[in-house]
Amino acid sequence: MKRTIKILAIAIATLGVVTTSCSSNRDDEHQTAKYNVTGNWHITAYIDSLGNVADHSKDNYYMEFDKDMSYITNYLDQNVSGKYVYEGSDRVIVSTNVKGKVYYKITKMTGNELELTTYTPDGQDAGETYRLKK
Repeated sequence: MKRTIKILAIAIATLGVVTTSCSSNRDDEHQTAKYNVTGNWHITAYIDSLGNVADHSKDNYYMEFDKDMSYITNYLDQNVSGKYVYEGSDRVIVSTNVKGKVYYKITKMTGNELELTTYTPDGQDAGETYRLKK
């Protein structure tokens, strides 16, 4: 009888340890970024919400994502700077000095090509896409 109680006590203690070491949903909030956008990217094209493409391959427009999480862009001769953070595995949020927050979803990334689509704070596609090249 003593042995049964002892085994039961060990089983209950083990169960307590197992259930408290399970992960929670909060663990998923801080996912590692799937992509690394660090670098100086030349904007080669802009695609609006209707699918119209503006070729900027010969223009000096760029987005720069630095290692220190700072952001600088020159687009349509407007300079904007700020800070960026990764959100989830494929999103980047930029807090700028001019436009407030800009939300980008990384829709494509290869060695030297990047495609960013803007989205709204509630996660809806905003319909603007930038194609960039290192």
